[in-house]
Amino acid sequence: MRKIFFRLLLLPVLAWMTAGLQMPVEAAESIPTVIINQVRGDECCLPGAQDLITTLLETEQVKDLPLAWALRYDALVNESFSKEIKKIPGTQSTGILLEVTPQLASASGVLYKGQPNGSDWASSRNAFLIGYSQTERKKLIDTVFTEYFRQFERYPDFTVAWMIDSWSLAYLARQYGVRVHELTKEQFETDDYTLYGGIFNIPYRPSQTHPLIPDFENGLNLLVMRQTISDLTKNYGSYDSFYTSQPNDYKSHPDGLDTNYFIQLFTEAKQQTDANAFVLIGLENSTEWQQYREEYLAQLRYISEQVKNQTAEALTPFAYYNEYVNRKQESARFLTANGFPQSGTLWYFGDTYRARLEVWPEGIVLTDLRLYANLLDPYTDAAPTNRSYYVVPAILDSSQQFVEKESASLPRFRGHPVRTDQGVTRFGMRLIPGAVSVMEEGRSIVLKSDTEELVRLEPGLFTVQSSQDPVLTTPISLSLNELLTVNTEQYFTFARHPRFVLQPKRETGEISVGWENREHEIVSLLSVNKTENSWKFVPNQSVTVPQLQSLAMMFQPDQAGLPIDLTTSVFYWHNREAIVNRNPIRLYIDPRNSYSRPTQIRRLDVTESPSDQIKVQKPDHPEQKLEPFYIDFTASQSATTTIGLTIDGNIIEEKTEIRFYPDCARDVLVCINDLEKLKGYLRVFFTEKTSNYREQAKTLFLDAQRRVGEVIKKFSQTTRKYL
Repeated sequence: MRKIFFRLLLLPVLAWMTAGLQMPVEAAESIPTVIINQVRGDECCLPGAQDLITTLLETEQVKDLPLAWALRYDALVNESFSKEIKKIPGTQSTGILLEVTPQLASASGVLYKGQPNGSDWASSRNAFLIGYSQTERKKLIDTVFTEYFRQFERYPDFTVAWMIDSWSLAYLARQYGVRVHELTKEQFETDDYTLYGGIFNIPYRPSQTHPLIPDFENGLNLLVMRQTISDLTKNYGSYDSFYTSQPNDYKSHPDGLDTNYFIQLFTEAKQQTDANAFVLIGLENSTEWQQYREEYLAQLRYISEQVKNQTAEALTPFAYYNEYVNRKQESARFLTANGFPQSGTLWYFGDTYRARLEVWPEGIVLTDLRLYANLLDPYTDAAPTNRSYYVVPAILDSSQQFVEKESASLPRFRGHPVRTDQGVTRFGMRLIPGAVSVMEEGRSIVLKSDTEELVRLEPGLFTVQSSQDPVLTTPISLSLNELLTVNTEQYFTFARHPRFVLQPKRETGEISVGWENREHEIVSLLSVNKTENSWKFVPNQSVTVPQLQSLAMMFQPDQAGLPIDLTTSVFYWHNREAIVNRNPIRLYIDPRNSYSRPTQIRRLDVTESPSDQIKVQKPDHPEQKLEPFYIDFTASQSATTTIGLTIDGNIIEEKTEIRFYPDCARDVLVCINDLEKLKGYLRVFFTEKTSNYREQAKTLFLDAQRRVGEVIKKFSQTTRKYL
């Protein structure tokens, strides 16, 4: 007891003595772990299974974990689900899954935005509060919270919604005392919603005006946790969600990743410093649970073992919130992976910017730089399209700034954001050429050589020692000193972007970095100043909201307002012949603007001549779509028709002939009496069969390839075991 008392007395003294010292990065001893499962009821909209709750509460090793359950409205009001929910013990916690369904909208007196049957429920403007007015959001929130209170006689302290606006977050915190909200992971156009450029793998207080912008001093009294553990290297710019701790993500990988990959991600999270070590996992009770239940149970058993070994501490969301607010947040917010700084990656989350450093063969390279400006939430009003975006403005983003490699052996890069440099050469800024050590100093991170400090990442800016000459890599291939020597504006174009602009001023030693908007005005997002001792990189906090809105073509595609561009858009006939009552004739349309990004269309007109032989199925409300769509043509009898198509006044198809042939297997006499119809039927029939066989052959080939890979993998493991 005396030893413990003496140590407690020493703690303040030691804290004072070490306050100004640089401390090497050390891993956490026990990692805080939060487990939140999402429970949907049986309504139209991705209905959930009841046995998630039952299974987890009856599984040894798992049932004693402090699990958290986010309950959707249709689960709360469903009697059979309610019986399962009542089995949840007091050691676990319950919250609310904020998803809008037709049932919740009706109970709230709100007009549901999607189809009544929920067929387009997954659209962000239908499923999430962002698709509704603030008045409607309040009604929806109040309805589900009232039902929750009726059942539990208290309000929940945490909520979940994969996308949520800042107004709703503030209302949840102020009106109902919600202290934790779970958002989805970093992802770019993976689903109908994009969240990209924020903090991940570390909880944070969001600003009052934007859910992805942190504000550690004056933000909401609420913690945002991002869904799952993201792979610090491979989930950057990920279009295919393979690289997270979600079983449905990594188990979908073509190489068949397994529990070992989850353990790798968990271990990587545990290797972070005490202040930044954090794990959040969970699973939805929809198709993810039904397909990956055994994998998820394996994850939970592993965590249970870590808790037993005292290398992990499982907490409810509110318990973690209390732990977070009761400790001083004076440490740097950063994450490292794969042996950084000798190799791998470092992420730094400051107050005004996010930075990503990678070790390349030529040195340590800045490959992502985001501006945490005073952004306004683009969804203070209802979201205008089915796709929605929260994108933190990029000063530099190598997942989208790159040059395609010219090689006959590489498949053509399709333009999705990238995780690696396969097929492309990514753009970045080499800060220093050599190996360094990493030191933590308060809220700053310092990269040092044996003799001097080379890079310092601070909450509001970062500096590079003046003896270094940072170099902008391919395709610019200029150092900062060379830019100052040139002393003229430099413009560079990356695919799907406006012009990237560098403005050097030799007389003041300053370089402005930004983008050119549609009015040919330059919006500066970063100032680089050369002093006697350093290069000082200062994110531009004075950039205005209108200036950022003028770059909506990159950062807010659903509100860019750019017209369709026929040279970048795709119009493709899947077929121009079909068999009556068998398959439609289908026209695929992918509307793109001049930056080759998705764009809205205002008007879609289809003409048929003659006009009474076929049925045309167009999408409802095309102006709400920000994605490819189909126009289907069907007929109940043989027909030949000429199609005309106009989009926003642009003639797409003027006179395209399509044909429907009778089903000769049923209308034998018709085909016997008309040789041309018989020929057409046979032509379409054999085309369909050939296509089916080709797909079957492809499936068999991929399956065989996977099985061979598994055999080789097992053989390799067995060989290593006996060597």
